[in-house]
Amino acid sequence: MQIDEILQNNLKSLFDFTEGYTLGDIVFPLYGKYYMRNSRYIASKKLEIYASTIFEHILYFKHEGEFLPEDFEKLEKAIIDNLDDILEIDEEHMSSLITLIVEAPYVAENLKSKIKKYKFKKTFKFGLRGWLDIKLIVLDRGANVAYESKLAKGDSEKLKLLQ
Repeated sequence: MQIDEILQNNLKSLFDFTEGYTLGDIVFPLYGKYYMRNSRYIASKKLEIYASTIFEHILYFKHEGEFLPEDFEKLEKAIIDNLDDILEIDEEHMSSLITLIVEAPYVAENLKSKIKKYKFKKTFKFGLRGWLDIKLIVLDRGANVAYESKLAKGDSEKLKLLQ
């Protein structure tokens, strides 16, 4: 079973999926979006005290050939440069999470430690409009191993990406 099929089967009840999603000059075979809104009321739903929204996005990319540091930098740049196309920041926004899943036949040795140390966090209006985190999962098909950032630790097992 392909990774995009595994993701869709495991997460179809939570995520809305789009195939062939373009971000910058990169086409992602699969993009998923999850949206949750929490709110608190006084007495009835007409008297809302506050509300917060949480978004989670999944970007799946299948890389041909060895996955090199410059390939990763190109993907990261495409995401960061096009955050406005993905995120919906308003007064109710609390947090957004982007999970980048890359599948490659091989992963360069000098990239493996960089993946494990990867961390990206961005706040909006000093945190008053929430924040964004990016998780990174790189699947090395040659070794059948998943390399994950600290924030994504254990996610490849939860999503059953390696079989």
